[in-house]
Amino acid sequence: MTLQEKKNYKLKIAYIPYEVYGNNLTYDRRNILLYGKLKNIKLYKFNKKKIYDYIILPPSFDITDIKFIESRKEFIVFQLIDNYLEEKNFIKNTFRGFFKYVLGNNSKLTLNYKKQLKILLSKVDYVLCASDRQLMNIKKINPNVLKIFEGNFNLFSVVKKDYRIQKKAIISWEGRAENIRYLNIFYNIFKFLEKKVDFYFFIFSDFYWSSLDGKFFKFNILNTIKKIFKDFFSMNTTFAKSKVYFYQWNYITTPKLLVDSDLFIIPAGESNEFLNGRSPNKLIMAMRMGIPVLTSNIDSYKSLSRVSNVDFCCSGINEWQIKILKYLKNEKLRKSCADKLKKFVNKNYSKKSFISIYDKIFFNNNK
Repeated sequence: MTLQEKKNYKLKIAYIPYEVYGNNLTYDRRNILLYGKLKNIKLYKFNKKKIYDYIILPPSFDITDIKFIESRKEFIVFQLIDNYLEEKNFIKNTFRGFFKYVLGNNSKLTLNYKKQLKILLSKVDYVLCASDRQLMNIKKINPNVLKIFEGNFNLFSVVKKDYRIQKKAIISWEGRAENIRYLNIFYNIFKFLEKKVDFYFFIFSDFYWSSLDGKFFKFNILNTIKKIFKDFFSMNTTFAKSKVYFYQWNYITTPKLLVDSDLFIIPAGESNEFLNGRSPNKLIMAMRMGIPVLTSNIDSYKSLSRVSNVDFCCSGINEWQIKILKYLKNEKLRKSCADKLKKFVNKNYSKKSFISIYDKIFFNNNK
């Protein structure tokens, strides 16, 4: 089929319903569902009795279900978002497959998750991933791979306008509750900063995180925050001072409060190979909103720092302290860096760029 014929032909694209394979709805809304909406293409919920042109597998697809891949005639696209190919932890690699089997997420037992994942990757027609490290590793298994970014331009569309130094500076962090543990170095950093500048630290997240799809343990995140920040965090601010505040994440207030921040931080475990392959989506979001940002020194962030020509990566407590203080005291620096990053991301991670990635799959392959 020629390119022109494809454009005129109404493609039948099906995605595996998240209700069957796990809760991917939030992810889907920023990715394949958003593409269908922007492109005005109807997306079908997969029905095994019907035939399609393309089938999109969610990140939570059962990687042991190789028979499904082999039995279908459609062009199959798999989305691999987490950096499982660089998982160095033997226990996690062994028991990930075991627990997915016990919980019913995988139909067969595998005690080597990484090995089984490689088999799946070799069988599908195309792979979508989230970082350069993933791209490099997947290419060794399947040459048909593309790096994607999430359409967060559709969610957090508020843009920061005012960069004037506030009486009390605001530093913010936003993310999944289980990732709050990466803030553990900031108690000592804040102890240093409080002698230099008056500030608040805002955390936007959920009240708890759960293990194994919520089937077993639930961890109260307020207890984690208290453990990390000690005297900086009070559970009851009516009767005690607090420098750290928690806000429950939601689409309405979170973006509005984030743009009031003087600085947005994105820490991650630098020595962790798994985390080194994480996506830069959160960083792209901060750039797009015009919020001054500092990050850990991991590959996906270093790459964007280099190509955008803005030095926002930090390695070690000392560098975090120096750069945070520099940003909080220098209005001109905050504005110039934020403006440069905003311009960069709007050029390279625009709605048009988002659409073009998926167009490469559906309109520019050899199917």
